Amino acid sequence: MLYPAQLYKEELKRKLIEIWYNPKYQYYFDSGRYEFTVPDNTEYRRDFVHLDKNDNIDGYFSYHYNEACKSMTNFGLVSFVDKNIDFIYDVINHIKGMFMTKGAQRCEFWAFEDNPVNKFYSKFVEHYGGKQLAVCKRCSYFNGQYHNSVIYEILVEDFVDAIRNRPRKKNKCNFKELDLVKRSDVIDITAETGALLTQERVLDLQSYTVSVKQANWVTTDSLPTRYFSCSNCEKEITTSQNEYTCKYEYCPNCGAQMVPTY
Repeated sequence: MLYPAQLYKEELKRKLIEIWYNPKYQYYFDSGRYEFTVPDNTEYRRDFVHLDKNDNIDGYFSYHYNEACKSMTNFGLVSFVDKNIDFIYDVINHIKGMFMTKGAQRCEFWAFEDNPVNKFYSKFVEHYGGKQLAVCKRCSYFNGQYHNSVIYEILVEDFVDAIRNRPRKKNKCNFKELDLVKRSDVIDITAETGALLTQERVLDLQSYTVSVKQANWVTTDSLPTRYFSCSNCEKEITTSQNEYTCKYEYCPNCGAQMVPTY
């Protein structure tokens, strides 16, 4: 899991200093090395460490976040061990969560074109509806040669479309790709139908996704039954009998995110 880096300042600083002279990390440090400092706030930058099963730091992830325009930029990613699949998964899940539950509108980051890991970045961006914006020629110089950088961008509407339109193969479901609800929920996936089942709701996977739209539930009392309809699409939904409040966080018809009304 990812944890705030502020809780592990000294251990993270030591980890980064240990790899200063390791050529494997040249693309992370670029042309300079400096003693790492963790900010004492999240006003501009968010920093996270990843812990292994023994609670040791095995990865570091950071990005800048503009609260005004809901934009993620300037990603930093470094793994301290090889083939750190859990770390990469948690980073991807965090980025998806920023789009799906925190209202992020876009993410932008860059990578060196000749970095072997750049192939993964390119596939990741394409997989979630993003695109390559530009290639900056000879923008950095280290290890005796110039290096180009590639700039990537993912917009929330393209991310939503990519999730919504991704083909589903019968009898083959990937939990990590289909986890569109809070991880605290108990989730079962039926491979045959592609349905996502939780304790509180049953939603069709093709319809259930986060949208940039926001709405609220409109209640209609027709004794002895209470009905709920979405203020965005105005369609009624089916819930358990005699439910006092609707527990759906998203409209299964239009995908609008529900906000509470007071």
